[in-house]
Amino acid sequence: MKNAVRCLGITTISVVLALVATLLRCIASVTSMDYFTGFYGGALLINIANIIMVISVLAPLASLFLKVEGVGLPKDMNKPLWYIPSAILTVATLWIATDIFAYVASRVGDNLAVLSSDRSCIVALLAGALALCAAAFFATSTLAVNTKSSILGYLGMGAALFFGMYAAFLFFRLGGAIHQPQKVATEMSAIAASIFLLEETRIALGKDRWQSYLIFGSVTATLSAYAVFPALTVYIVKGKMIAYPLGEAAMLLSVLIFAICRTVSAVKHATAKADAALAAEEVADIPTEDERQIPNEEDSGN
Repeated sequence: MKNAVRCLGITTISVVLALVATLLRCIASVTSMDYFTGFYGGALLINIANIIMVISVLAPLASLFLKVEGVGLPKDMNKPLWYIPSAILTVATLWIATDIFAYVASRVGDNLAVLSSDRSCIVALLAGALALCAAAFFATSTLAVNTKSSILGYLGMGAALFFGMYAAFLFFRLGGAIHQPQKVATEMSAIAASIFLLEETRIALGKDRWQSYLIFGSVTATLSAYAVFPALTVYIVKGKMIAYPLGEAAMLLSVLIFAICRTVSAVKHATAKADAALAAEEVADIPTEDERQIPNEEDSGN
């Protein structure tokens, strides 16, 4: 359990660093962002935020080299920390699927030949179809009682593919530079979510790993926060939307809630297991009634 505690400590520190980075990016997004181009005018604050964020992501990933054994994940989903985030993401993925198909419709219009030549449309169609698969996964997770299910496993693979494909869709989608900060932040969040959902799939297939689940869950949460909170701050303070479309911001926020709830559940489960092990050790150290009645050698000699 010592490595588990170290892993949890590193993850906690990285989350604190990510919160600082997110706050700095929120400030920079309000004070120095050019909302027409999506780039920052002042480089100092956003560069500091990016450096801190990179450290907060690399630190927990480095803790993957620690060997953690004997810590599992919850076996049932009949708890609010499991089914409520899944329900939220069901709605969010359906929303983003609608936005993706609307993008395809706007690009194609009456000319279906565009589908064969426009890479963004091809990727968008794949992303939209996988978004429906992801919605099915989250809906099934909402209704499921047990975490181990082959159906959840297969649907989970589709959900993981969706987030990876959505990152590709952002790359190919027309509108805005490829290296636009908000676009890159959203892509990183989507890629992290894709890896985290692979860990969810491992749970469904009975191959769960507490350590990697905690690490990728925390990384997904921090990257999602880094992408969505500046967008929401700009929308509230300036009335501008830097996350396009609005469904994207809703999905990022939903992924954030999902990752936080899932990792908190994993931490609570590990803590309960550690407390139970400690209690068992204390009980083992208490002598039984028979042991109390056995006289020692000195008393026997006298």
